[in-house]
Amino acid sequence: MTNTNVNRQTWLLPSILLIGLILRLLHIEQPFNDDFAWRQASTAMMAENFFTTDWNIFFPQVNWSGPGPSYQGREFQTITYISALLYKIFGQHDWIGRSVAVVFGVWGIFALHQLVRIVWDRKHALTAAAVMAFTPFAVFMDRSFLPDPAMVSLVITSTWLLAAHLHTNKSKYLVWALITGTFGFLTKITGMLMLLPMAYLVVAYLYQNGKLSAQQLLRFFGLTLLMIVPVASYYLWARHLSVSYPPYHFAGAQNWLWDLGLADMLRKKFHLGSLFGRFAPQFWGVLVFALGIAGALVALKGKKGIERPAQESNFLSPVWMFFPYGAGLAFFYIIGTEELYWNPWNFHIFTPCIVAFAARGIVALASWAPGKQAQRAVLAALVLAIGGSNFLLLPKLYDSESNTVNYKMGQGMQQHTQPNDLVLTVTHDMGSPTGVWHSKAKGWVFPPTTNHMPPGFFPDGTVCIRQLDSLVGQGAQWLGIAANHYQHIQTEMPDFDQHLNEQYKLVEQTGDFVIFCLGQKQ
Repeated sequence: MTNTNVNRQTWLLPSILLIGLILRLLHIEQPFNDDFAWRQASTAMMAENFFTTDWNIFFPQVNWSGPGPSYQGREFQTITYISALLYKIFGQHDWIGRSVAVVFGVWGIFALHQLVRIVWDRKHALTAAAVMAFTPFAVFMDRSFLPDPAMVSLVITSTWLLAAHLHTNKSKYLVWALITGTFGFLTKITGMLMLLPMAYLVVAYLYQNGKLSAQQLLRFFGLTLLMIVPVASYYLWARHLSVSYPPYHFAGAQNWLWDLGLADMLRKKFHLGSLFGRFAPQFWGVLVFALGIAGALVALKGKKGIERPAQESNFLSPVWMFFPYGAGLAFFYIIGTEELYWNPWNFHIFTPCIVAFAARGIVALASWAPGKQAQRAVLAALVLAIGGSNFLLLPKLYDSESNTVNYKMGQGMQQHTQPNDLVLTVTHDMGSPTGVWHSKAKGWVFPPTTNHMPPGFFPDGTVCIRQLDSLVGQGAQWLGIAANHYQHIQTEMPDFDQHLNEQYKLVEQTGDFVIFCLGQKQ
């Protein structure tokens, strides 16, 4: 290898990480009014309650179910607790939660590079790192105050360290693989999908080295249990919280194949139209998704196109690892189609696999060019084209009409409320906690939602009147209604509209929202 190549490889990865960091820091001070504001608002509430109310990490609570405490069955609060600790240093700001996600996201780029370098080679690793740094959905997710960036980063790190242990037989890698894997699974249970490629790596490496035996398999099974037991214990605790305290909410419940039935999913065609017509083009971009498919086809050829060190020229085992990863994702999609459809941030666990296969496709396409310089030019052009897609796709994710309305309504309510006032919000996308969050008060989403009443459901006027008066009796003092729903109330629910205007005082009306004072009569 020439000095030029050594120098290029020395600065290339740090440059990719730096560019990835810069892209993720864009709009870092944006309030939670982007496309995934719904989930980020709840995340921010849990961080705030650790900071202001109770530091017990096993009792996460939100602000959208009354004065509290409103404990919920949620994932282990890795990212919110770190953010709350940082609030003690910097004060409470939305950008802190986003920044914690950015740190995990950039580390995830590095971890993916290390993993791909072990299972394929350095060229594919650098390409995968660049694609991960530039892919629009990865950029957007890695600056969102959500558990997913931390989970993905941790489980990819765990898989890399497991591969490093199997490759080198160094125990330190195994210890850290267990630690990062456990925290990754705790941070979000969907991270356990990585157990399938992890199991493949173990079996493949043991088989390749002639060490495959019941004793070795039992050893790794025991180590797996060391990760699973605390994860299972925590989620049983989370389930206990969800059935013991209002709002009786267990995150992710009731959106699974066994809840809805196979017939319902077949009728909906497993939302494949939305996957290929909406999510794939909007999140990863057509180019990344197409390259991912092409790369998967190339990867079926095994080590062809992989430039491993000479001493490993016959080492086949790890090169298939991303196929078990993909199989786990396919299983997740089948059983969790509805969850992915309604809560698409869950697609983030798909990103490293798609990116890795896209890198395989890019390197394969570049290899057709004549000469090393031409190959590098093709590779760079494809990566830059992916980076350019950010200018087309990211603005659509940053700018959400409905969540901007919710933000304005919450800001408007802030102008009227006093400390400890309780609010009700009917957000543009009904059921969202963003209105409550932006009001900086506690309160309720309206109409009240539980696991048995999905968001977006407006009961009839009589029920709304009863629910409203009940919540006023519990201390609700302000009601904000997004304009689209206020128009619906005026035209379709005259009894509820009459009750509002006769019993309570309209204090503000704009083109985006109305605000009623529930403590004053007209």
